Amino acid sequence: MDPERQNDPPPEPRPHGIGKSVGGVVLGLCISAALLAVVTAHWDLSLEQLSGQLQQANTGWVLAALASSVLLWLTIYVHKTYLVLQAHGVPLTFRETLRLMLSIGPLQLVLPLKGGEVVAILFTWRRLHVPLGRATGAFLFNRITNLTAWGFLLLGGMAFGWREAPVRLGVSVASLCAILLVLLYLTPLHELVVAAARLVHVRVAEQARKLFDAWRAIPVGKSLLLQAYGMAAVGRLVLVCQLLFRAFGVRVAVSRVLVYTAVSVFAGHLPGPFMGIGAREGAMVSVAGNHEGGEAAAMGVGLFFSLSIYLVPMLMGLPWVPGLLRELMRRDQELPDAGEDG
Repeated sequence: MDPERQNDPPPEPRPHGIGKSVGGVVLGLCISAALLAVVTAHWDLSLEQLSGQLQQANTGWVLAALASSVLLWLTIYVHKTYLVLQAHGVPLTFRETLRLMLSIGPLQLVLPLKGGEVVAILFTWRRLHVPLGRATGAFLFNRITNLTAWGFLLLGGMAFGWREAPVRLGVSVASLCAILLVLLYLTPLHELVVAAARLVHVRVAEQARKLFDAWRAIPVGKSLLLQAYGMAAVGRLVLVCQLLFRAFGVRVAVSRVLVYTAVSVFAGHLPGPFMGIGAREGAMVSVAGNHEGGEAAAMGVGLFFSLSIYLVPMLMGLPWVPGLLRELMRRDQELPDAGEDG
């Protein structure tokens, strides 16, 4: 590649860009439908049985779960994202952060692999003139602290409430948490990772260095506080799961809800299904179906969980999507340098 073109900005976003993902959305919906069919067939759940279980759910508890999810997302979750962006030098107020998070929510439904966050990075770089490495580092830091928080909650639930959990699951989650914590906080090892990345390609090493530079700019103490706040932010999902079990007349110990929620969240990150639907419900049935009210109740909890945690909060942002796309398509006289470090 011509060295003079390495720092060229990407082409201007075009209105039909999202339309290209329609096929991916249809494929994701088909995969989700197939997974739900496999889950119902594997546990011998008839549509009549599942429909009856859903109709018997306590409407008050379901609405409480939905309202709690939306309220806590609009406050604690967005506030934690705002603090992470502030720590990385992204000049957004809380209100602007809320608007951005609302805007990318519906895009998560149509763009594969958390594409809405890619749009947020693009917006931060193009409109706020934040260096691309720092913008990427900010949103990746936010995602990693959420995943690490889920790992901690899962390990805690396994230790105190799900003692029959497979040892390999605990080892896998502990290993994941250790790797993520090393990447975020053990800065002396960053250069070793960069050196290893250089063996792959010099551009890979360059991007790794930019990410680490963004994370090293935050004092370790502040990073740990953001990690702790991440634990509170993901607690929203635990509360919603607990309320949904109540809706189906099942009282579950909090320690076990930690496990059920965390396993479902990790399953929902698998690529392929539409917004994780199908994989999330299957995980909920597999870990909770034999213990908490039966497979039909666990399936109902999983379905309402996807609705409360993902679909409704994301669809709330539809009115803000056109404004975000207009901002991205608006041309500036000068674009920020993608290769800038400072």
